[in-house]
Amino acid sequence: MLADFETLVTNLLNETMKPEYTDMEKALALYCYFSSHYTYDNETFEKQNREGYVDYVSSYRFLTTDTGICTECARAYSYLLMQVGVDATTMMGSAHEWSYIRINGNNYHIDPTFAMGENNALQYFMMSDADREADFSPETFVICSNYTQEYPHPEYVANDEFFDQIHSGYLEDFDHDTHIMHTYGYNRDHVRIDVDFDYTGF
Repeated sequence: MLADFETLVTNLLNETMKPEYTDMEKALALYCYFSSHYTYDNETFEKQNREGYVDYVSSYRFLTTDTGICTECARAYSYLLMQVGVDATTMMGSAHEWSYIRINGNNYHIDPTFAMGENNALQYFMMSDADREADFSPETFVICSNYTQEYPHPEYVANDEFFDQIHSGYLEDFDHDTHIMHTYGYNRDHVRIDVDFDYTGF
Protein backbone atom coordinates (compact mmCIF):
# COMPACT_ATOMS: atom_id res chain seq x y z
CA MET A 1 0.00 0.00 0.00
CA LEU A 2 2.82 2.41 0.82
CA ALA A 3 4.50 1.72 -2.51
CA ASP A 4 1.21 2.18 -4.36
CA PHE A 5 0.57 5.46 -2.56
CA GLU A 6 4.07 6.70 -3.32
CA THR A 7 3.50 5.89 -7.00
CA LEU A 8 0.13 7.67 -6.95
CA VAL A 9 1.62 10.84 -5.44
CA THR A 10 4.63 10.76 -7.75
CA ASN A 11 2.45 10.38 -10.83
CA LEU A 12 0.08 13.13 -9.68
CA LEU A 13 2.93 15.58 -9.12
CA ASN A 14 4.61 14.64 -12.39
CA GLU A 15 1.32 15.34 -14.15
CA THR A 16 0.72 18.73 -12.55
CA MET A 17 4.21 20.14 -11.91
CA LYS A 18 7.02 21.43 -14.10
CA PRO A 19 10.58 21.90 -12.77
CA GLU A 20 10.53 25.62 -13.56
CA TYR A 21 7.34 26.39 -11.63
CA THR A 22 7.51 28.93 -8.83
CA ASP A 23 5.86 28.17 -5.49
CA MET A 24 2.79 30.17 -6.49
CA GLU A 25 2.55 28.32 -9.80
CA LYS A 26 2.80 24.99 -7.97
CA ALA A 27 -0.06 26.05 -5.71
CA LEU A 28 -2.09 27.21 -8.72
CA ALA A 29 -1.49 24.06 -10.75
CA LEU A 30 -2.59 21.85 -7.85
CA TYR A 31 -5.56 24.11 -7.11
CA CYS A 32 -6.80 23.69 -10.68
CA TYR A 33 -6.18 19.94 -10.54
CA PHE A 34 -8.28 19.69 -7.39
CA SER A 35 -10.96 21.85 -8.99
CA SER A 36 -11.41 19.49 -11.93
CA HIS A 37 -10.35 16.08 -10.61
CA TYR A 38 -11.94 15.56 -7.20
CA THR A 39 -15.53 15.55 -5.97
CA TYR A 40 -17.08 16.35 -2.62
CA ASP A 41 -18.33 13.40 -0.57
CA ASN A 42 -21.78 14.54 0.50
CA GLU A 43 -22.63 11.14 1.95
CA THR A 44 -19.71 11.27 4.39
CA PHE A 45 -20.48 14.89 5.23
CA GLU A 46 -24.08 13.98 6.13
CA LYS A 47 -22.93 10.94 8.11
CA GLN A 48 -20.50 13.05 10.10
CA ASN A 49 -23.26 15.56 10.84
CA ARG A 50 -25.50 12.77 12.08
CA GLU A 51 -22.94 10.82 14.09
CA GLY A 52 -20.53 13.58 15.08
CA TYR A 53 -17.47 11.54 14.05
CA VAL A 54 -16.47 9.40 11.08
CA ASP A 55 -13.38 7.27 11.62
CA TYR A 56 -12.44 6.61 7.98
CA VAL A 57 -11.75 10.13 6.74
CA SER A 58 -8.13 10.86 5.79
CA SER A 59 -6.08 12.56 3.11
CA TYR A 60 -5.01 9.06 2.05
CA ARG A 61 -8.64 8.13 1.37
CA PHE A 62 -9.15 11.37 -0.51
CA LEU A 63 -6.20 10.82 -2.83
CA THR A 64 -6.94 7.15 -3.47
CA THR A 65 -10.71 7.46 -4.02
CA ASP A 66 -10.88 10.95 -5.59
CA THR A 67 -13.54 12.11 -3.14
CA GLY A 68 -13.75 13.42 0.40
CA ILE A 69 -14.79 16.20 2.75
CA CYS A 70 -12.99 19.43 3.64
CA THR A 71 -10.66 17.92 6.24
CA GLU A 72 -9.39 15.35 3.77
CA CYS A 73 -9.20 17.75 0.83
CA ALA A 74 -7.32 20.53 2.61
CA ARG A 75 -4.82 18.18 4.20
CA ALA A 76 -4.22 16.38 0.90
CA TYR A 77 -3.65 19.69 -0.88
CA SER A 78 -1.23 20.96 1.77
CA TYR A 79 0.54 17.59 1.89
CA LEU A 80 1.14 17.66 -1.86
CA LEU A 81 2.42 21.23 -1.69
CA MET A 82 4.90 20.23 0.99
CA GLN A 83 6.16 17.43 -1.28
CA VAL A 84 7.19 20.07 -3.82
CA GLY A 85 8.76 22.44 -1.31
CA VAL A 86 5.92 24.85 -0.55
CA ASP A 87 5.41 25.78 3.11
CA ALA A 88 1.83 24.70 3.88
CA THR A 89 -0.46 23.60 6.67
CA THR A 90 -4.22 23.79 7.23
CA MET A 91 -6.50 26.04 9.23
CA MET A 92 -9.86 25.34 10.82
CA GLY A 93 -12.71 27.75 11.46
CA SER A 94 -16.47 27.48 11.90
CA ALA A 95 -16.54 23.71 11.30
CA HIS A 96 -14.52 23.94 8.07
CA GLU A 97 -10.89 23.28 7.16
CA TRP A 98 -8.80 24.77 4.38
CA SER A 99 -5.15 25.20 3.40
CA TYR A 100 -2.86 27.94 4.65
CA ILE A 101 0.41 28.56 2.83
CA ARG A 102 3.40 30.87 2.91
CA ILE A 103 4.86 32.25 -0.32
CA ASN A 104 7.45 35.02 -0.64
CA GLY A 105 7.19 35.62 3.09
CA ASN A 106 3.42 36.24 2.96
CA ASN A 107 0.61 34.00 4.17
CA TYR A 108 -2.47 33.10 2.15
CA HIS A 109 -5.64 31.09 2.60
CA ILE A 110 -6.51 28.61 -0.17
CA ASP A 111 -9.72 26.58 -0.08
CA PRO A 112 -9.43 23.58 -2.42
CA THR A 113 -12.72 22.15 -1.12
CA PHE A 114 -14.74 25.14 -2.27
CA ALA A 115 -12.87 24.99 -5.58
CA MET A 116 -13.93 21.43 -6.37
CA GLY A 117 -16.25 21.30 -9.37
CA GLU A 118 -15.98 25.06 -9.94
CA ASN A 119 -14.19 24.99 -13.31
CA ASN A 120 -10.97 26.67 -12.14
CA ALA A 121 -12.79 29.47 -10.31
CA LEU A 122 -10.16 31.62 -8.61
CA GLN A 123 -12.38 32.93 -5.83
CA TYR A 124 -10.72 30.77 -3.18
CA PHE A 125 -7.09 31.02 -4.33
CA MET A 126 -4.49 33.09 -2.46
CA MET A 127 -6.99 34.79 -0.15
CA SER A 128 -6.19 37.37 2.49
CA ASP A 129 -7.66 37.26 6.00
CA ALA A 130 -10.34 39.70 4.86
CA ASP A 131 -11.30 37.41 1.98
CA ARG A 132 -11.58 34.42 4.29
CA GLU A 133 -13.48 36.36 6.94
CA ALA A 134 -16.18 37.04 4.36
CA ASP A 135 -17.13 33.36 4.71
CA PHE A 136 -16.05 32.40 8.24
CA SER A 137 -15.74 34.03 11.63
CA PRO A 138 -12.07 34.89 12.38
CA GLU A 139 -12.61 34.23 16.08
CA THR A 140 -12.80 30.51 15.24
CA PHE A 141 -9.60 30.33 13.16
CA VAL A 142 -6.91 28.00 14.44
CA ILE A 143 -3.80 26.63 12.72
CA CYS A 144 -3.93 22.83 12.47
CA SER A 145 -0.45 21.75 13.46
CA ASN A 146 1.55 20.58 16.42
CA TYR A 147 2.46 24.21 17.03
CA THR A 148 -1.08 25.53 17.46
CA GLN A 149 -0.69 26.35 21.14
CA GLU A 150 2.79 27.83 20.78
CA TYR A 151 1.99 29.79 17.63
CA PRO A 152 -1.72 30.69 17.52
CA HIS A 153 -3.36 32.21 14.46
CA PRO A 154 -2.78 35.88 15.42
CA GLU A 155 0.93 35.27 14.85
CA TYR A 156 0.16 34.44 11.21
CA VAL A 157 -1.35 37.41 9.40
CA ALA A 158 -2.51 37.06 5.80
CA ASN A 159 -2.81 40.69 4.75
CA ASP A 160 -1.44 40.67 1.19
CA GLU A 161 -4.24 41.56 -1.25
CA PHE A 162 -2.24 41.23 -4.47
CA PHE A 163 -4.48 38.43 -5.79
CA ASP A 164 -7.82 40.01 -4.87
CA GLN A 165 -8.36 41.25 -8.42
CA ILE A 166 -8.53 37.71 -9.84
CA HIS A 167 -11.05 36.32 -7.36
CA SER A 168 -14.08 37.03 -9.55
CA GLY A 169 -12.59 35.20 -12.54
CA TYR A 170 -11.71 31.78 -13.87
CA LEU A 171 -8.30 30.54 -14.99
CA GLU A 172 -7.82 29.73 -18.66
CA ASP A 173 -4.10 29.00 -18.29
CA PHE A 174 -0.89 30.63 -17.11
CA ASP A 175 2.48 31.30 -18.72
CA HIS A 176 5.58 30.79 -16.59
CA ASP A 177 7.82 32.71 -18.99
CA THR A 178 5.71 35.88 -19.10
CA HIS A 179 4.21 35.54 -15.59
CA ILE A 180 0.73 36.06 -16.98
CA MET A 181 -2.47 34.33 -15.88
CA HIS A 182 -5.03 34.27 -18.66
CA THR A 183 -8.35 34.63 -16.86
CA TYR A 184 -11.92 35.30 -17.87
CA GLY A 185 -15.18 36.37 -16.34
CA TYR A 186 -18.64 37.55 -17.33
CA ASN A 187 -20.34 40.92 -17.11
CA ARG A 188 -23.96 41.52 -16.16
CA ASP A 189 -25.04 40.72 -19.71
CA HIS A 190 -23.24 37.35 -19.48
CA VAL A 191 -20.69 38.45 -22.05
CA ARG A 192 -17.28 36.86 -21.53
CA ILE A 193 -14.44 39.23 -20.68
CA ASP A 194 -10.82 38.05 -20.93
CA VAL A 195 -8.29 39.53 -18.53
CA ASP A 196 -4.52 39.00 -18.36
CA PHE A 197 -3.17 39.15 -14.82
CA ASP A 198 0.53 39.88 -14.36
CA TYR A 199 1.88 37.98 -11.34
CA THR A 200 5.53 39.02 -11.75
CA GLY A 201 7.33 38.50 -8.47
CA PHE A 202 5.48 35.29 -7.68
